[in-house]
Amino acid sequence: MLERMMNHKAEVNEGDIQDKIMSALKVLDEAAVEKGDEIKELLNKKFHQLRDKLEDWEVVSGEAVEELTKKGRYLTKKLGEQSTKAVRKVDRTVQNNPYIAIGMGAAVGLLTGFVLGRRILSK
Repeated sequence: MLERMMNHKAEVNEGDIQDKIMSALKVLDEAAVEKGDEIKELLNKKFHQLRDKLEDWEVVSGEAVEELTKKGRYLTKKLGEQSTKAVRKVDRTVQNNPYIAIGMGAAVGLLTGFVLGRRILSK
């Protein structure tokens, strides 16, 4: 009889434990669903913030590229104008003073030959 009572008590305890475990699992499942929705909302919010920042950056970078392109075209045009002016000035000077230009060309050639000759001999 005592043994039978012990078995019955053990069955009751196991049943209570299983009920408590099931109840705890149900509470955990509800909490997970609730937190899952919060996490999903938070991730969605962060995703939209990141997307907005990337769109802003794309607009800013597009504007910067456009500005740099304009500046590059402007500088290329100015450089072309200045180099054309310099070439014309040199051309006029050479035409007005051909012997000076020939002398300067010869001097630059001699100096270049001297420097290069010393480098080749020193090696």
